[in-house]
Amino acid sequence: MLDAKLSLPKGTKVPDHIAMILDGNRRWGRSKDLLTLEGHRKGFETGMKLAEAARNWGVHTFTVWGFSTENWDRSPEEISYLMKLYKSMAWDVERRAKKEQIRFVHLGNKDNLPKDLVKCFIDLENKTRHYKKHIFNAAINYGGHDEILRATRKVIEAGVKSEDLDESLLHHI
Repeated sequence: MLDAKLSLPKGTKVPDHIAMILDGNRRWGRSKDLLTLEGHRKGFETGMKLAEAARNWGVHTFTVWGFSTENWDRSPEEISYLMKLYKSMAWDVERRAKKEQIRFVHLGNKDNLPKDLVKCFIDLENKTRHYKKHIFNAAINYGGHDEILRATRKVIEAGVKSEDLDESLLHHI
């Protein structure tokens, strides 16, 4: 069991940003003769404890990638369960946000997510946007290919000429 009060060896340089990909929860559950959903629950709990430990160590930004745009091929039961876990994650961050000065940021495409989850994410982003001590990024319905496609569509829709396209422009899309 991960202890959120876990200490680091003296002299350890703490990174500014830690990113974690929640992968293998179903395999872990199966290896323990548990239901797939139980593997997700355990992975979720461990991820939240790791986020807390990172804040305790002084890590500024913690990113968790919990659901890829490629994960929509899962069963409706599994997707529904995961969406409930992400809502629980948002509630946990909200509960701690003021005391620990945590800014919540959703990374990913909101289009396919349940409306109540999107509302929860947007509300939490708005409530925490002024906090600067810690950032908690939740990459839910995120994928690199999807992000490139959405950015490309915005550039095309804006009528940007190829010679005007640069990194600065993409940063603001």
